[in-house]
Amino acid sequence: MVNSEKFKLASYLQQEFIRRTASGWVCHPESRLLSLELESHLGYRPRADVLLEREDRSKRLWIEFEVSRADPVANHAKFATAHLFQPQSANDIFISMVSSHVDLGRRNLAANTILLMRCVGMNAFQTVLLPQCSPERIKHLNQLSREALDRESLHVEREIERVTSISEAVMTTSEHRIYFASDIPDVMLNLQRWNREVSTTRGRELWGKRTVTYFVFDPKT
Repeated sequence: MVNSEKFKLASYLQQEFIRRTASGWVCHPESRLLSLELESHLGYRPRADVLLEREDRSKRLWIEFEVSRADPVANHAKFATAHLFQPQSANDIFISMVSSHVDLGRRNLAANTILLMRCVGMNAFQTVLLPQCSPERIKHLNQLSREALDRESLHVEREIERVTSISEAVMTTSEHRIYFASDIPDVMLNLQRWNREVSTTRGRELWGKRTVTYFVFDPKT
């Protein structure tokens, strides 16, 4: 019985995403990405922890919860290679939610793999999972029963709101789609790119006569 067993946080989040799905959306657990025939040929079976999709199928979010995984990039690789054989549609978006319990280097490697996924034509994002929780708290939560997790008041609605907001373009032009920064590496890489480009003649022309010469970021804030 679940009452007497450790429930695992990812399983809890699966059920809560389904239970708390907003109007106009539907949510499915352990959703298959590839056809059974293609899975048989490839020998591996990409699955999303949850598939959150609009009822009219105009948008589908393939969401992975990386709670404490030793190799979170494995899921990115499965989805990216699946795209080579069965291309992701324009309505499909891969989102990895990574907790603070995942090692920093692995988390950053996963974030950079998101950039590779975009380079092969995928819509892909990475964001933090339960940002208010320390690594120690995540580890503790991952050992609790369903009933104990219910008492923790984890505000799953905020997690759902985060994945929908970061995957929605806030501005679209003929050349670009602009999104909210979804993770610290996004901010860091954007600032590095700006600092690099502003040192060029074209960059200085675009920036004009402003006195700012570079930007920095503080990972603590």
